[in-house]
Amino acid sequence: MSPPLQVKTPPAAQDKEQHHRDEFYVNLGLAFRTLREDLPLLFTEDPNYDIYRDDITFIDPLNTFTGIDSYKLIFWASTFHGKMLFREISLEVYRIWQPSENVILIRWNLKGVPKGSMGGQGRVSGYFKV
Repeated sequence: MSPPLQVKTPPAAQDKEQHHRDEFYVNLGLAFRTLREDLPLLFTEDPNYDIYRDDITFIDPLNTFTGIDSYKLIFWASTFHGKMLFREISLEVYRIWQPSENVILIRWNLKGVPKGSMGGQGRVSGYFKV
């Protein structure tokens, strides 16, 4: 019985593939760092949109939006409503991880003091899937 046929990838193709993998992990690290820094500032500063693809899709139980301009609008609306409804509001990021290729999950907790309240604080926990 003859040994199975082995196809060897040329060195140039191996180098290109390795470079692609290296670039992916560098970009993944940049995405993690950017999300960790930007999300807590959601209600005070614009996030860095450079980490998002132009064809990004936002999905929640009621809506689906596609495109970076729609995504920017969602962040703007979140900031606007946060400032309109709360006199104090913050977003804490608990964990960021990659459960599968091309997916980043962010576990967060939103805390705020609604306008007109006597100081009671509300909390909502959730996650973003990027």
